Amino acid sequence: MRIQSIAVFLTIILLAGCAVQGPRVANPEDPFAMPIEEFMHEHAILRANLTQGEPRELEDEEWERFDDISARFLDLVGDATELEQIDMHDRRQLYELRMQMVDVVVGDVEPTVVCFRRNTTGTRLRGTRRCHTLDELRRDRFVAQEIMRYIQNIPHGAHPDGQDPTPLISN
Repeated sequence: MRIQSIAVFLTIILLAGCAVQGPRVANPEDPFAMPIEEFMHEHAILRANLTQGEPRELEDEEWERFDDISARFLDLVGDATELEQIDMHDRRQLYELRMQMVDVVVGDVEPTVVCFRRNTTGTRLRGTRRCHTLDELRRDRFVAQEIMRYIQNIPHGAHPDGQDPTPLISN
C-alpha cells in the first residue's frame, strides 16, 4: 500500500508538466515528458521533500545513488534548454537514469528473479541454470538495443568514428 502511494506521488511530481503540455509520456526519445527547466525544478522539489523524509526516508546508500543519478542528469543535460539540443543517445541515457531514480525513491521492492536453463547446442550434457533479476535483464536488453541502433546507423564501409576507412587498409 505504501509503495503504491509513493509511486502515485512520484508520478504526480515527475509528470506534472503533462497537463500543461498535452499528452506527453516519458519514453527514451522524450525522457522528461515536460520542458527541461520544469523537470529540473520538479527534481529540486523532490530532493527537498526527500530531505524532509517525504515520501520516505532514504538510507545513506540510497542518498549516494540518488546524488550520483542527479549528477549524471546534470552532466548529460549540460546547458541544454530544449530537448532538441540533446542528442538521441543522451536522451536514452536520461530515460534510463529517470527510471533508476524512480526505483531509488520507491525503495526496497523485492527484485524479481528469473531463472532459465541454457542448453549448449550439439551436446548431450545437461544445460546450465542462470538466474538474473528483471532489472539486469532489462539493462542488458537496453544495452543490446543501443548497440544494434549504433551498428544500424553506421553507413556500410564507414569507420565507426566517422573517419575515412581507407587509411586503415594496408597493402
